[in-house]
Amino acid sequence: MFMEWKSLSREGLLLADSHSGVLKALLKDRRIPQCMVVVETMTERGLAPTREVMESLVRCCVRNSDSRHAYACMDVSMKHDFVFQKTTYQHAITLLLKRNEVDKAIELALALSSTGIGLGQSLCSALLKYAARRRRFDLIWELLVEAERSDFIKLDKFSCNQTLEKVAKCLSSSETLKFKARFEAVHAKSGIVWSLLKLDISVDSHVLSVRGLFTPSFQFLIDEKTYEVLIDVLAKAGELKQAEEIYREVLARGIKPTRDMFQSIIKACGKYRALDNAFELHEQMVLSGINPNAATFNALMNGCRLAGDVSRILQVIDMMWSSGIAPDVVSYSSLVDAYGRIGRVEDAFATVDDMIAHGVEPNIVTFTHLINAAVRAGHIDAAYKVLELMKEKDMQPNVFTYSALINGLAKRGEYDRAMDLMEQMRSRGIHPTAVTYATLLKSATRLYDEDKTRSIVRMLEDDLEVGACSGKAQSECTSDYH
Repeated sequence: MFMEWKSLSREGLLLADSHSGVLKALLKDRRIPQCMVVVETMTERGLAPTREVMESLVRCCVRNSDSRHAYACMDVSMKHDFVFQKTTYQHAITLLLKRNEVDKAIELALALSSTGIGLGQSLCSALLKYAARRRRFDLIWELLVEAERSDFIKLDKFSCNQTLEKVAKCLSSSETLKFKARFEAVHAKSGIVWSLLKLDISVDSHVLSVRGLFTPSFQFLIDEKTYEVLIDVLAKAGELKQAEEIYREVLARGIKPTRDMFQSIIKACGKYRALDNAFELHEQMVLSGINPNAATFNALMNGCRLAGDVSRILQVIDMMWSSGIAPDVVSYSSLVDAYGRIGRVEDAFATVDDMIAHGVEPNIVTFTHLINAAVRAGHIDAAYKVLELMKEKDMQPNVFTYSALINGLAKRGEYDRAMDLMEQMRSRGIHPTAVTYATLLKSATRLYDEDKTRSIVRMLEDDLEVGACSGKAQSECTSDYH
């Protein structure tokens, strides 16, 4: 039939009804490419297929997961001002999203909105989510503009919250604030207060100014999520006392603290060596009916690690086992580092053997802590063996791994071995930290060797020129990396 239609069509012997009849016949056999040829031919000749046939064709494309032809059909249908059932539009847009054709999906949604066709909140929110996932902030902006202008693009609170956080992570402060204003316009007064609160803190960097929101007129908007975000940001900013103050305010208002609230403060307590506070919060967490998870226990152990408090780390590991949670690579790595900080290098190596026996594979952080432990104890050869073991496991040493060993060699006066390792490190595109350079310079100065000193300075200047050298203290970097 298709070949006969093609022949008659070339001679211009068919009317619109005849073309539509051929379309219906082809549709029964789901011959979508041939259907599209008929549609294109009709369009070129100024003939319009029927609305029913075009809607059937769109549905057929969707069933066959043919997003390209589904979009083409929708485009033709809109040019002819055809109005389909809402589910047809929804299915077509959902297919485009599944195929990651976000721009086409949003273009279609915006076109439908302008004609007074709404797609429903869930689908509009899906458009927002997919656009954010692909970092198509231009499309997000178009959606927000249309949502503000029209009643046919509806966005739910949760999707807006997630999108706004994505914007804050990826764009500059000024751009983020523009999006924030647009979201506020879409959601009016009470739509997404907790995310906007987070943005006010992260963008403006005025943590204390946020307290101005805690007034009676705004009190009905402040829920556990708002407090959760504020406690988290205060804790990360090092404002431990104020984070604890907000926590007490949560209790005073009769709001049940969340696991995230506890974990944020416990992490901060560990970072600033307030171990008693951290363990007290852990007890309160358990008493409030919230079961600690691996992240909670690891936050406790990280504080103990920084303080070199091995006994408390072992206590936390016992608590993990009794709670039915097996220690993971982060847990064991904390114990390795804690042993290293107090000079118990044999115990550090034994811990690695123990974790492997329990089916937990050491990672680059574990081995870096192990090298640090060996270097601190003066066991340089043992540190080299760990470095070789990493290579055997196809584990690429990073800047902290190399720096730990280089610093140890330099402090022992083994300048040549340190420089060999430095060259090996730089040949792999890994640039030393400022602390490593400073240690090497001290070593070269003690040797009264001007050539070696100049050589290090030249390397430092080269790294600074390309912006590759970090001035951050190595101990801080290792702590952050852990």
